[in-house]
Amino acid sequence: MRIITLGTSHGNHTPGRFATSTLLEIGESCYMIDAGEPASGQMFRAGVPFKNLRAVFLTHMHDDHTSGLTALAKALHKYPTDGQHTDFYFAEEAAIAPFRAWLGAVHVKNEEGLVQYHTTHEGAVYKDENISVTAIPTRHMSGGEPSFAYLIEADGKRMLFTGDLSPDFSDFPQNVGHLDVCVCEGTHYRPEFSMPILQKADIGKLIFNHLHELWIGDGEDVFLQNFVSLPYLVLAAHDLESFSV
Repeated sequence: MRIITLGTSHGNHTPGRFATSTLLEIGESCYMIDAGEPASGQMFRAGVPFKNLRAVFLTHMHDDHTSGLTALAKALHKYPTDGQHTDFYFAEEAAIAPFRAWLGAVHVKNEEGLVQYHTTHEGAVYKDENISVTAIPTRHMSGGEPSFAYLIEADGKRMLFTGDLSPDFSDFPQNVGHLDVCVCEGTHYRPEFSMPILQKADIGKLIFNHLHELWIGDGEDVFLQNFVSLPYLVLAAHDLESFSV
């Protein structure tokens, strides 16, 4: 089982980093958390077949987390294989119909049963033979629209994907028990605001993604220096980097 950080930038592309998208690979199945552009191209570069993609979970509807969905849908529909099926989980129900209409407008096939559309809600949202997924509300959206972190349990491991958080970091999911891995955004709060909460967290490995351009190049070491006192491994992810779980 491995996590592949397809894209690790924040709201804009930066030199060496595309928009946020993360892949969880378990055997011949994989699951995507957020689909920032160019998620499908990065998945192709990572050598992961599109037919293996079982589900896509969107943390919220900002374009840097969703802008790769059209090309991803095209890739899934263009060369389908027997038994292929992918579930798309949208953070807002109101986004599904316009997205499907846009697929039609750009002449992407939408074959019945190949992709199924769902709305994320608080609590258990997905389960198959590999994983179970629980959505935890966060407060990233300034207009009060929904946003979510995803707790994924697989093969005895527990992984948290935070999505984007509020400026005071208070919506980082707490009281979730031990986490083998946490993939946490690193842009929307000052690092010192996160430390009281992260000091108490029971985490095996903390991986930062969704990184601001301040934290590229030499800035990456500056960013990580904020977290050296944490009692667990802390890393800054790069595009197409692979982490074992």
